[in-house]
Amino acid sequence: MAKAIPASRQMQTLTKSQVKVYPGVLMGLLTVSSAAVIAVFIFKIITGGMPGVVTLPGSTWTCSESNSNEMHNNVTISTIPYLSSFNASTGGLGNVKFFDIYNKSTADCVRGGSRTAYEDKCLIDVCSGTSCKSTPVASCSKTDRNCRLQEGFVKNSAGVTPTVSNWLYKCPDGCSDGACINLSAGSVNLEKSEIVLAGIIQVGTSNVGIGSFNFIVRNDNDIVINKLPLYVQGSPISGINSNNFSNFKLFSDDGRMLSRLILDTTTTPLTPALKLDTPLTAKFGVNKYIIKADVLNSVSGQTMRLVFSMPILATDAISGRAISFFPASGIVNLNTQTFLSGSLSIEKDSADVPQTIKPGTINANMGSFIFVKKGLDTIKVQKIPVKFNGTNGTSTINLKKIVDKNGNPVAGYFENAIITPGQTTYFLVTTPVQMETGTNKYSIICDIPSNASESDVYFSIDGNSIQAIDQNIGYFIDVTPKTPISLSYRYIR
Repeated sequence: MAKAIPASRQMQTLTKSQVKVYPGVLMGLLTVSSAAVIAVFIFKIITGGMPGVVTLPGSTWTCSESNSNEMHNNVTISTIPYLSSFNASTGGLGNVKFFDIYNKSTADCVRGGSRTAYEDKCLIDVCSGTSCKSTPVASCSKTDRNCRLQEGFVKNSAGVTPTVSNWLYKCPDGCSDGACINLSAGSVNLEKSEIVLAGIIQVGTSNVGIGSFNFIVRNDNDIVINKLPLYVQGSPISGINSNNFSNFKLFSDDGRMLSRLILDTTTTPLTPALKLDTPLTAKFGVNKYIIKADVLNSVSGQTMRLVFSMPILATDAISGRAISFFPASGIVNLNTQTFLSGSLSIEKDSADVPQTIKPGTINANMGSFIFVKKGLDTIKVQKIPVKFNGTNGTSTINLKKIVDKNGNPVAGYFENAIITPGQTTYFLVTTPVQMETGTNKYSIICDIPSNASESDVYFSIDGNSIQAIDQNIGYFIDVTPKTPISLSYRYIR
Protein backbone atom coordinates (compact mmCIF):
# COMPACT_ATOMS: atom_id res chain seq x y z
CA MET A 1 0.00 0.00 0.00
CA ALA A 2 1.31 3.46 -0.86
CA LYS A 3 2.16 5.70 2.09
CA ALA A 4 2.65 9.48 2.12
CA ILE A 5 6.17 10.63 2.84
CA PRO A 6 7.90 14.02 2.97
CA ALA A 7 8.68 15.55 -0.41
CA SER A 8 12.37 15.39 0.41
CA ARG A 9 12.14 11.58 0.37
CA GLN A 10 9.83 11.13 -2.60
CA MET A 11 12.59 11.10 -5.20
CA GLN A 12 15.67 9.08 -4.32
CA THR A 13 18.05 10.33 -7.04
CA LEU A 14 20.75 7.90 -8.07
CA THR A 15 23.26 8.38 -10.88
CA LYS A 16 22.93 9.33 -14.51
CA SER A 17 23.05 6.76 -17.26
CA GLN A 18 23.78 6.23 -20.91
CA VAL A 19 20.97 4.06 -22.34
CA LYS A 20 19.80 2.89 -25.77
CA VAL A 21 16.59 1.66 -27.32
CA TYR A 22 15.96 -1.70 -28.94
CA PRO A 23 12.91 -1.73 -31.24
CA GLY A 24 10.22 -4.36 -31.24
CA VAL A 25 9.85 -4.76 -27.48
CA LEU A 26 6.35 -4.58 -25.96
CA MET A 27 6.23 -4.68 -22.16
CA GLY A 28 3.27 -5.17 -19.81
CA LEU A 29 0.79 -6.94 -22.17
CA LEU A 30 1.46 -10.55 -23.06
CA THR A 31 -0.64 -13.33 -24.59
CA VAL A 32 0.57 -16.80 -23.75
CA SER A 33 -0.55 -20.37 -24.13
CA SER A 34 -2.17 -22.05 -21.16
CA ALA A 35 0.99 -24.06 -20.62
CA ALA A 36 2.83 -20.83 -19.91
CA VAL A 37 0.58 -19.70 -17.07
CA ILE A 38 3.33 -19.55 -14.46
CA ALA A 39 4.34 -17.28 -11.65
CA VAL A 40 6.63 -15.09 -13.75
CA PHE A 41 6.90 -14.28 -17.44
CA ILE A 42 10.40 -13.69 -18.79
CA PHE A 43 10.64 -10.75 -21.18
CA LYS A 44 13.54 -10.91 -23.60
CA ILE A 45 14.81 -7.97 -25.61
CA ILE A 46 15.15 -9.18 -29.16
CA THR A 47 18.70 -7.96 -29.45
CA GLY A 48 19.77 -10.27 -26.65
CA GLY A 49 19.10 -7.98 -23.68
CA MET A 50 18.16 -9.24 -20.25
CA PRO A 51 14.63 -10.18 -19.12
CA GLY A 52 12.57 -7.70 -17.15
CA VAL A 53 14.60 -4.66 -18.23
CA VAL A 54 13.38 -1.62 -20.15
CA THR A 55 15.86 0.66 -21.91
CA LEU A 56 15.02 3.89 -23.72
CA PRO A 57 16.92 6.20 -26.09
CA GLY A 58 18.96 9.15 -24.97
CA SER A 59 22.16 10.25 -23.38
CA THR A 60 21.53 11.31 -19.78
CA TRP A 61 18.87 9.79 -17.54
CA THR A 62 18.24 10.18 -13.81
CA CYS A 63 16.67 7.06 -12.29
CA SER A 64 14.55 7.28 -9.16
CA GLU A 65 11.84 5.72 -7.03
CA SER A 66 8.89 8.11 -6.60
CA ASN A 67 5.64 8.28 -4.59
CA SER A 68 7.11 5.75 -2.22
CA ASN A 69 8.28 4.91 1.26
CA GLU A 70 10.60 2.28 -0.19
CA MET A 71 14.07 3.06 1.03
CA HIS A 72 15.66 -0.36 0.50
CA ASN A 73 15.05 -3.85 -0.81
CA ASN A 74 12.51 -5.93 1.06
CA VAL A 75 12.37 -9.44 -0.37
CA THR A 76 13.81 -12.84 0.51
CA ILE A 77 16.32 -13.64 -2.25
CA SER A 78 15.46 -17.32 -2.41
CA THR A 79 11.78 -16.52 -3.16
CA ILE A 80 12.52 -14.51 -6.32
CA PRO A 81 11.19 -16.56 -9.26
CA TYR A 82 13.73 -17.57 -11.89
CA LEU A 83 16.51 -16.40 -9.61
CA SER A 84 19.33 -17.30 -12.00
CA SER A 85 17.73 -15.25 -14.78
CA PHE A 86 17.13 -12.41 -12.31
CA ASN A 87 20.79 -12.44 -11.31
CA ALA A 88 21.90 -12.51 -14.94
CA SER A 89 19.59 -9.61 -15.75
CA THR A 90 20.35 -7.38 -12.79
CA GLY A 91 23.73 -8.49 -11.49
CA GLY A 92 22.06 -9.74 -8.32
CA LEU A 93 19.97 -8.17 -5.60
CA GLY A 94 22.97 -6.19 -4.36
CA ASN A 95 22.96 -4.33 -7.68
CA VAL A 96 19.27 -3.38 -7.28
CA LYS A 97 17.48 -0.72 -5.26
CA PHE A 98 13.82 -0.39 -4.22
CA PHE A 99 12.89 -4.07 -4.77
CA ASP A 100 10.29 -3.96 -1.99
CA ILE A 101 7.39 -6.35 -2.52
CA TYR A 102 5.39 -5.06 0.47
CA ASN A 103 5.12 -1.38 -0.54
CA LYS A 104 3.77 0.22 -3.70
CA SER A 105 5.86 2.73 -5.63
CA THR A 106 6.93 3.79 -9.11
CA ALA A 107 10.42 3.20 -10.48
CA ASP A 108 11.27 5.75 -13.16
CA CYS A 109 14.00 7.33 -15.21
CA VAL A 110 13.69 10.92 -16.38
CA ARG A 111 15.55 13.18 -18.77
CA GLY A 112 14.13 16.65 -19.25
CA GLY A 113 10.51 16.15 -20.24
CA SER A 114 10.94 12.46 -21.03
CA ARG A 115 10.15 9.70 -18.56
CA THR A 116 9.91 5.91 -18.49
CA ALA A 117 8.53 4.15 -15.47
CA TYR A 118 7.17 0.99 -13.92
CA GLU A 119 4.43 1.29 -11.31
CA ASP A 120 4.06 -1.63 -8.94
CA LYS A 121 0.81 -3.40 -9.81
CA CYS A 122 -1.09 -6.63 -9.18
CA LEU A 123 -1.63 -8.94 -12.15
CA ILE A 124 -3.67 -12.04 -12.93
CA ASP A 125 -4.16 -14.11 -16.07
CA VAL A 126 -7.45 -13.71 -17.90
CA CYS A 127 -7.81 -16.70 -20.19
CA SER A 128 -9.91 -17.48 -23.22
CA GLY A 129 -9.55 -20.80 -24.99
CA THR A 130 -5.89 -21.79 -25.00
CA SER A 131 -4.43 -18.32 -24.46
CA CYS A 132 -4.18 -16.05 -21.42
CA LYS A 133 -3.57 -12.34 -21.08
CA SER A 134 -1.66 -10.69 -18.23
CA THR A 135 -4.19 -8.24 -16.76
CA PRO A 136 -3.75 -5.53 -14.07
CA VAL A 137 -6.20 -5.73 -11.13
CA ALA A 138 -6.67 -3.77 -7.91
CA SER A 139 -6.14 -6.92 -5.86
CA CYS A 140 -6.03 -10.68 -6.18
CA SER A 141 -5.83 -13.67 -3.85
CA LYS A 142 -3.92 -16.93 -3.91
CA THR A 143 -7.03 -18.58 -5.36
CA ASP A 144 -6.93 -16.36 -8.48
CA ARG A 145 -5.21 -17.51 -11.64
CA ASN A 146 -1.52 -16.67 -11.35
CA CYS A 147 -1.89 -13.79 -8.86
CA ARG A 148 1.43 -11.93 -8.93
CA LEU A 149 3.12 -8.57 -8.53
CA GLN A 150 4.91 -6.53 -11.18
CA GLU A 151 7.63 -5.04 -8.99
CA GLY A 152 9.39 -1.99 -10.39
CA PHE A 153 12.91 -1.19 -9.26
CA VAL A 154 16.16 0.42 -10.37
CA LYS A 155 18.95 -1.82 -11.63
CA ASN A 156 22.65 -0.90 -11.54
CA SER A 157 21.84 1.39 -8.64
CA ALA A 158 25.44 1.63 -7.52
CA GLY A 159 26.92 1.95 -11.00
CA VAL A 160 27.08 4.61 -13.68
CA THR A 161 24.27 3.20 -15.83
CA PRO A 162 21.11 2.77 -13.72
CA THR A 163 17.97 1.76 -15.60
CA VAL A 164 14.33 1.26 -14.68
CA SER A 165 13.42 -2.42 -14.49
CA ASN A 166 10.73 -4.77 -13.29
CA TRP A 167 10.30 -8.42 -12.28
CA LEU A 168 7.17 -10.49 -11.85
CA TYR A 169 6.94 -11.88 -8.33
CA LYS A 170 4.53 -14.56 -7.13
CA CYS A 171 2.72 -13.27 -4.01
CA PRO A 172 2.03 -16.37 -1.89
CA ASP A 173 -0.79 -14.74 0.09
CA GLY A 174 -2.23 -12.47 -2.57
CA CYS A 175 -1.59 -8.97 -3.89
CA SER A 176 -3.35 -5.69 -3.09
CA ASP A 177 -2.81 -2.14 -4.37
CA GLY A 178 0.55 -2.85 -5.96
CA ALA A 179 2.08 -4.83 -3.08
CA CYS A 180 2.15 -8.39 -1.81
CA ILE A 181 -0.03 -9.06 1.22
CA ASN A 182 2.30 -9.48 4.17
CA LEU A 183 1.24 -12.54 6.16
CA SER A 184 3.72 -11.76 8.91
CA ALA A 185 1.96 -8.47 9.58
CA GLY A 186 -1.13 -10.09 11.04
CA SER A 187 -4.27 -11.91 10.03
CA VAL A 188 -6.05 -8.81 8.69
CA ASN A 189 -4.63 -5.79 6.92
CA LEU A 190 -6.37 -2.41 7.36
CA GLU A 191 -5.79 0.25 4.73
CA LYS A 192 -7.28 3.48 3.46
CA SER A 193 -9.10 3.12 0.14
CA GLU A 194 -9.80 5.62 -2.61
CA ILE A 195 -13.53 4.95 -3.01
CA VAL A 196 -14.18 8.16 -1.07
CA LEU A 197 -11.60 10.63 -2.30
CA ALA A 198 -10.53 13.81 -0.58
CA GLY A 199 -13.14 16.41 -1.53
CA ILE A 200 -15.60 19.13 -0.62
CA ILE A 201 -18.86 18.37 1.20
CA GLN A 202 -21.80 20.74 1.44
CA VAL A 203 -23.03 21.34 4.99
CA GLY A 204 -26.53 19.93 5.37
CA THR A 205 -25.85 16.97 3.06
CA SER A 206 -27.35 13.67 4.21
CA ASN A 207 -25.93 10.18 3.83
CA VAL A 208 -22.68 11.40 2.29
CA GLY A 209 -19.46 9.38 2.11
CA ILE A 210 -16.82 10.80 4.47
CA GLY A 211 -14.28 7.98 4.39
CA SER A 212 -13.52 4.52 3.01
CA PHE A 213 -11.23 1.65 3.95
CA ASN A 214 -10.42 -2.00 3.23
CA PHE A 215 -10.00 -5.06 5.41
CA ILE A 216 -7.79 -7.63 3.66
CA VAL A 217 -8.40 -10.98 5.35
CA ARG A 218 -5.74 -13.67 5.11
CA ASN A 219 -7.52 -16.21 7.30
CA ASP A 220 -9.43 -18.97 5.53
CA ASN A 221 -12.18 -18.47 8.14
CA ASP A 222 -14.40 -15.37 8.37
CA ILE A 223 -13.38 -12.58 10.75
CA VAL A 224 -15.90 -10.94 13.10
CA ILE A 225 -15.32 -7.30 14.15
CA ASN A 226 -17.41 -5.72 16.92
CA LYS A 227 -15.90 -2.26 17.19
CA LEU A 228 -14.26 0.22 14.83
CA PRO A 229 -11.96 2.47 16.88
CA LEU A 230 -12.57 5.55 14.78
CA TYR A 231 -12.32 9.19 15.73
CA VAL A 232 -12.40 12.53 13.92
CA GLN A 233 -9.24 14.52 13.41
CA GLY A 234 -9.67 17.97 11.97
CA SER A 235 -9.13 21.68 12.11
CA PRO A 236 -10.73 23.01 14.18
CA ILE A 237 -13.16 20.07 14.59
CA SER A 238 -12.17 17.78 17.45
CA GLY A 239 -14.17 14.71 18.28
CA ILE A 240 -17.44 13.45 16.88
CA ASN A 241 -20.60 14.90 18.40
CA SER A 242 -24.18 15.61 17.49
CA ASN A 243 -23.36 19.23 16.69
CA ASN A 244 -21.22 18.17 13.75
CA PHE A 245 -22.52 14.88 12.34
CA SER A 246 -25.20 12.28 12.89
CA ASN A 247 -26.54 9.04 11.51
CA PHE A 248 -23.22 7.29 10.92
CA LYS A 249 -23.57 4.12 8.83
CA LEU A 250 -21.24 1.51 7.37
CA PHE A 251 -21.82 0.38 3.77
CA SER A 252 -20.23 -2.19 1.51
CA ASP A 253 -18.78 -0.95 -1.76
CA ASP A 254 -21.81 -2.33 -3.63
CA GLY A 255 -24.19 -0.09 -1.64
CA ARG A 256 -25.49 -2.48 1.05
CA MET A 257 -25.87 -0.97 4.51
CA LEU A 258 -24.06 -3.27 6.93
CA SER A 259 -24.41 -1.54 10.28
CA ARG A 260 -25.12 1.69 12.07
CA LEU A 261 -22.15 3.22 13.84
CA ILE A 262 -22.79 4.31 17.41
CA LEU A 263 -20.79 6.80 19.46
CA ASP A 264 -18.79 5.00 22.13
CA THR A 265 -17.96 7.58 24.78
CA THR A 266 -16.01 5.09 26.89
CA THR A 267 -13.02 5.13 24.53
CA THR A 268 -9.90 6.75 25.95
CA PRO A 269 -7.83 8.74 25.34
CA LEU A 270 -9.30 9.43 21.91
CA THR A 271 -12.88 10.62 22.25
CA PRO A 272 -15.34 9.49 21.25
CA ALA A 273 -15.10 6.48 18.94
CA LEU A 274 -17.64 4.56 16.87
CA LYS A 275 -18.83 1.04 17.48
CA LEU A 276 -20.99 -1.26 15.38
CA ASP A 277 -24.56 -2.04 16.37
CA THR A 278 -24.29 -5.18 14.21
CA PRO A 279 -21.05 -7.23 14.21
CA LEU A 280 -19.16 -6.98 10.94
CA THR A 281 -18.15 -10.19 9.18
CA ALA A 282 -15.19 -9.92 6.81
CA LYS A 283 -14.40 -12.79 4.46
CA PHE A 284 -11.17 -14.00 2.88
CA GLY A 285 -9.74 -11.46 0.44
CA VAL A 286 -10.38 -7.74 0.08
CA ASN A 287 -13.44 -6.34 1.90
CA LYS A 288 -14.26 -2.75 0.89
CA TYR A 289 -16.25 -0.40 3.14
CA ILE A 290 -17.65 3.15 3.05
CA ILE A 291 -18.58 5.29 6.05
CA LYS A 292 -21.47 7.72 5.52
CA ALA A 293 -23.05 10.36 7.76
CA ASP A 294 -25.29 13.42 7.83
CA VAL A 295 -23.38 16.71 8.06
CA LEU A 296 -25.43 18.93 10.35
CA ASN A 297 -24.08 22.27 11.41
CA SER A 298 -22.04 25.05 9.88
CA VAL A 299 -18.51 23.69 9.82
CA SER A 300 -17.69 25.61 6.67
CA GLY A 301 -14.05 26.11 5.88
CA GLN A 302 -13.05 23.36 8.27
CA THR A 303 -11.45 20.05 7.41
CA MET A 304 -11.74 16.60 8.96
CA ARG A 305 -10.72 13.04 8.41
CA LEU A 306 -11.64 9.78 10.07
CA VAL A 307 -8.74 8.07 11.78
CA PHE A 308 -8.40 4.45 12.89
CA SER A 309 -6.62 4.03 16.21
CA MET A 310 -5.26 0.56 16.85
CA PRO A 311 -5.79 -2.04 18.13
CA ILE A 312 -8.91 -3.40 16.46
CA LEU A 313 -10.54 -6.23 18.39
CA ALA A 314 -11.73 -9.13 16.24
CA THR A 315 -12.17 -12.88 16.44
CA ASP A 316 -12.01 -15.87 14.13
CA ALA A 317 -15.62 -16.84 13.34
CA ILE A 318 -14.89 -20.57 13.73
CA SER A 319 -12.31 -20.91 16.48
CA GLY A 320 -13.14 -17.75 18.40
CA ARG A 321 -9.45 -16.90 18.77
CA ALA A 322 -8.31 -13.28 18.76
CA ILE A 323 -7.16 -11.90 15.41
CA SER A 324 -4.22 -9.54 14.94
CA PHE A 325 -4.35 -6.54 12.64
CA PHE A 326 -1.75 -4.70 10.59
CA PRO A 327 -0.57 -2.15 11.42
CA ALA A 328 -0.41 -3.50 14.96
CA SER A 329 0.01 -0.01 16.41
CA GLY A 330 -0.24 3.57 15.26
CA ILE A 331 -2.99 5.06 13.12
CA VAL A 332 -4.51 4.82 9.65
CA ASN A 333 -5.79 8.12 8.23
CA LEU A 334 -8.68 8.13 5.79
CA ASN A 335 -9.01 10.86 3.15
CA THR A 336 -9.52 14.45 4.28
CA GLN A 337 -12.83 16.23 3.65
CA THR A 338 -13.43 19.99 3.50
CA PHE A 339 -16.84 21.42 4.42
CA LEU A 340 -18.56 24.42 2.92
CA SER A 341 -21.77 26.17 3.92
CA GLY A 342 -22.68 27.77 0.67
CA SER A 343 -24.06 26.92 -2.73
CA LEU A 344 -24.80 28.84 -5.88
CA SER A 345 -27.32 28.15 -8.64
CA ILE A 346 -28.42 30.06 -11.71
CA GLU A 347 -31.90 30.34 -13.21
CA LYS A 348 -33.86 32.33 -15.74
CA ASP A 349 -35.63 35.41 -14.38
CA SER A 350 -39.29 34.34 -14.52
CA ALA A 351 -40.40 37.99 -14.57
CA ASP A 352 -38.49 38.61 -17.79
CA VAL A 353 -40.90 37.93 -20.66
CA PRO A 354 -40.15 37.88 -24.42
CA GLN A 355 -39.91 41.35 -25.95
CA THR A 356 -39.76 43.00 -29.37
CA ILE A 357 -36.76 45.26 -29.89
CA LYS A 358 -36.21 47.63 -32.81
CA PRO A 359 -32.98 47.75 -34.82
CA GLY A 360 -30.80 50.63 -33.63
CA THR A 361 -31.86 50.28 -29.99
CA ILE A 362 -29.11 51.33 -27.54
CA ASN A 363 -28.71 49.64 -24.13
CA ALA A 364 -31.34 47.02 -24.86
CA ASN A 365 -32.08 44.50 -22.12
CA MET A 366 -31.49 41.19 -23.92
CA GLY A 367 -32.36 38.87 -21.03
CA SER A 368 -32.22 38.59 -17.25
CA PHE A 369 -30.99 35.81 -15.00
CA ILE A 370 -30.74 35.18 -11.27
CA PHE A 371 -28.00 33.75 -9.10
CA VAL A 372 -29.43 32.04 -6.00
CA LYS A 373 -26.97 31.82 -3.12
CA LYS A 374 -27.58 29.65 -0.04
CA GLY A 375 -25.61 29.20 3.14
CA LEU A 376 -23.27 31.35 5.15
CA ASP A 377 -20.14 31.24 2.99
CA THR A 378 -18.91 34.19 0.96
CA ILE A 379 -19.21 33.29 -2.74
CA LYS A 380 -17.87 35.44 -5.54
CA VAL A 381 -18.41 35.06 -9.29
CA GLN A 382 -15.41 35.64 -11.55
CA LYS A 383 -16.45 34.49 -15.05
CA ILE A 384 -19.80 34.04 -16.85
CA PRO A 385 -20.16 32.25 -20.22
CA VAL A 386 -22.70 33.86 -22.58
CA LYS A 387 -23.92 32.22 -25.79
CA PHE A 388 -25.89 34.14 -28.43
CA ASN A 389 -28.56 32.02 -30.15
CA GLY A 390 -30.79 32.99 -33.02
CA THR A 391 -33.27 31.89 -35.68
CA ASN A 392 -34.86 33.47 -38.74
CA GLY A 393 -31.87 35.70 -39.33
CA THR A 394 -28.23 36.32 -38.59
CA SER A 395 -28.27 39.62 -36.72
CA THR A 396 -24.97 40.74 -35.22
CA ILE A 397 -25.23 42.53 -31.88
CA ASN A 398 -22.84 44.47 -29.68
CA LEU A 399 -22.50 43.04 -26.15
CA LYS A 400 -22.07 46.01 -23.88
CA LYS A 401 -22.31 45.14 -20.16
CA ILE A 402 -23.99 43.18 -17.40
CA VAL A 403 -25.95 45.17 -14.82
CA ASP A 404 -27.44 44.29 -11.43
CA LYS A 405 -31.06 44.70 -10.36
CA ASN A 406 -30.49 48.42 -9.76
CA GLY A 407 -28.96 48.98 -13.18
CA ASN A 408 -25.44 49.32 -11.85
CA PRO A 409 -22.82 47.89 -14.23
CA VAL A 410 -20.79 44.93 -13.03
CA ALA A 411 -17.07 45.72 -13.23
CA GLY A 412 -15.78 43.68 -16.14
CA TYR A 413 -15.87 43.18 -19.89
CA PHE A 414 -16.84 40.72 -22.62
CA GLU A 415 -13.95 38.92 -24.28
CA ASN A 416 -15.67 39.35 -27.66
CA ALA A 417 -18.10 42.23 -27.73
CA ILE A 418 -19.45 41.74 -31.24
CA ILE A 419 -20.97 38.30 -31.85
CA THR A 420 -23.39 36.55 -34.17
CA PRO A 421 -25.86 33.75 -33.37
CA GLY A 422 -24.09 30.51 -32.39
CA GLN A 423 -21.09 32.21 -30.79
CA THR A 424 -20.08 32.04 -27.12
CA THR A 425 -18.04 34.59 -25.22
CA TYR A 426 -17.15 35.16 -21.57
CA PHE A 427 -17.90 38.09 -19.33
CA LEU A 428 -14.73 38.50 -17.24
CA VAL A 429 -15.37 40.13 -13.88
CA THR A 430 -12.51 42.45 -12.95
CA THR A 431 -13.80 42.90 -9.39
CA PRO A 432 -15.37 39.56 -8.35
CA VAL A 433 -19.04 39.97 -7.53
CA GLN A 434 -20.03 38.86 -4.04
CA MET A 435 -23.37 37.09 -4.01
CA GLU A 436 -25.91 38.08 -1.38
CA THR A 437 -27.80 35.30 0.39
CA GLY A 438 -30.97 34.78 -1.60
CA THR A 439 -31.58 36.03 -5.14
CA ASN A 440 -29.16 38.18 -7.16
CA LYS A 441 -30.64 39.50 -10.41
CA TYR A 442 -28.55 40.51 -13.44
CA SER A 443 -29.31 41.53 -17.02
CA ILE A 444 -27.34 41.44 -20.28
CA ILE A 445 -27.25 44.83 -21.99
CA CYS A 446 -26.55 45.17 -25.73
CA ASP A 447 -26.64 47.65 -28.59
CA ILE A 448 -28.62 46.49 -31.63
CA PRO A 449 -27.17 47.68 -34.97
CA SER A 450 -29.53 49.87 -37.02
CA ASN A 451 -29.13 47.52 -39.98
CA ALA A 452 -29.92 44.36 -38.00
CA SER A 453 -32.09 41.94 -39.91
CA GLU A 454 -35.30 40.53 -38.51
CA SER A 455 -34.48 37.62 -36.20
CA ASP A 456 -35.58 35.77 -33.09
CA VAL A 457 -32.68 35.65 -30.63
CA TYR A 458 -31.95 34.70 -27.04
CA PHE A 459 -28.96 34.22 -24.74
CA SER A 460 -28.05 31.07 -22.79
CA ILE A 461 -25.63 30.64 -19.87
CA ASP A 462 -23.90 27.33 -19.09
CA GLY A 463 -23.67 26.80 -15.33
CA ASN A 464 -20.93 24.22 -15.84
CA SER A 465 -18.58 26.94 -17.15
CA ILE A 466 -19.33 29.66 -14.59
CA GLN A 467 -16.33 30.36 -12.41
CA ALA A 468 -17.27 30.97 -8.77
CA ILE A 469 -15.14 30.70 -5.66
CA ASP A 470 -16.09 30.01 -2.05
CA GLN A 471 -13.96 32.47 -0.12
CA ASN A 472 -14.29 30.52 3.14
CA ILE A 473 -12.54 27.44 1.81
CA GLY A 474 -10.58 28.96 -1.06
CA TYR A 475 -11.94 26.53 -3.67
CA PHE A 476 -13.87 26.95 -6.89
CA ILE A 477 -17.35 25.49 -6.50
CA ASP A 478 -19.87 23.98 -8.89
CA VAL A 479 -22.74 26.16 -10.02
CA THR A 480 -25.96 24.30 -10.72
CA PRO A 481 -27.46 23.31 -13.00
CA LYS A 482 -24.43 22.07 -14.95
CA THR A 483 -26.33 22.54 -18.18
CA PRO A 484 -27.20 25.72 -20.11
CA ILE A 485 -30.23 27.78 -19.10
CA SER A 486 -32.03 29.77 -21.80
CA LEU A 487 -33.12 33.36 -21.21
CA SER A 488 -36.22 34.91 -22.73
CA TYR A 489 -36.50 35.56 -26.48
CA ARG A 490 -35.97 38.94 -28.05
CA TYR A 491 -37.62 39.59 -31.42
CA ILE A 492 -35.66 42.05 -33.50
CA ARG A 493 -38.18 43.76 -35.77
